[in-house]
Amino acid sequence: MRRSLPLLLTFSLFASLGASCSDDGDTQTEEDSWKPCPKTATAVPHPTGATDIVLRLETTGGFPPPAFMPDDLPHYTVYGDGRLVAVDPNNTSLVPSLLERRLTEDELQQLLHGAEAACLVDQEMFLDLPEVYDVPGASFIVDTGSGPQQTVAIGLGWSEMDPNVPANQEGQRAALLAFQSSVSNLLLPPPGGDVVPVTPLETDRLGVFFTKADSSAQGSDWPSVDWPLQVPLPDFGTASPEAWPEVQCAIAEGSDVKALLATVEGMPSDQSPYWVDGDTWYQLMLRPMLAEETDCAALVA
Repeated sequence: MRRSLPLLLTFSLFASLGASCSDDGDTQTEEDSWKPCPKTATAVPHPTGATDIVLRLETTGGFPPPAFMPDDLPHYTVYGDGRLVAVDPNNTSLVPSLLERRLTEDELQQLLHGAEAACLVDQEMFLDLPEVYDVPGASFIVDTGSGPQQTVAIGLGWSEMDPNVPANQEGQRAALLAFQSSVSNLLLPPPGGDVVPVTPLETDRLGVFFTKADSSAQGSDWPSVDWPLQVPLPDFGTASPEAWPEVQCAIAEGSDVKALLATVEGMPSDQSPYWVDGDTWYQLMLRPMLAEETDCAALVA
């Protein structure tokens, strides 16, 4: 089981279930059955920059609060220039790897119209599960030019069998699952179609989070590796942002990335080693950085 840095990341969730749209634009009450929101007949506006997030699907929350995992990455991100970046689901190595595909504007519009129908555009919602407190939620973030809007559905994917699911959520949860599948299917070849041009995304920047291990580390049989860079590990980073002064963070680039990845090459994802620099042992995690992430603060926002 992976050891985690001693950080707690508190997730703030919406206080109440937002209203959904119906075909006639009326607001639904909790007693109403859910209906798809209307699609616009024209193109859906969206940011167009290479670092602008148009759509993001990720996992959030859970109870008790999860240890902060800097290698947790959004499952799917679509940027304004049409790039789809996804976590490689087949990667079993210690450091996550990413895949990239360039979408056409037509494909991006199909996604955005699908987001409209799933009621993800221009509103925020929190789909709770009454009496359920210990499961994460699926987060959908959509930006059509007026700023990011987030919908969170607790327990999406298994909650369909849960008797606690409110009846008025069933239709929307099904719609969210269908939309989720439409995003993941963009990485798969269509039936009888050409191969989808999905390529590995080279890791050129790494977020490096580390903290001193306790005294029991040196007496354990857990794997350990030597710190490979010339700069001593204590001098490599600065105190991590937010509320974790005992954790340091740094951004590795260029040859440092290659040296760090070579050190853990072939190590499985469930066996994060101790890192040894001189007489001191550390816990350390490596996280590929996304296009919009420029510093350590962006990795823990």
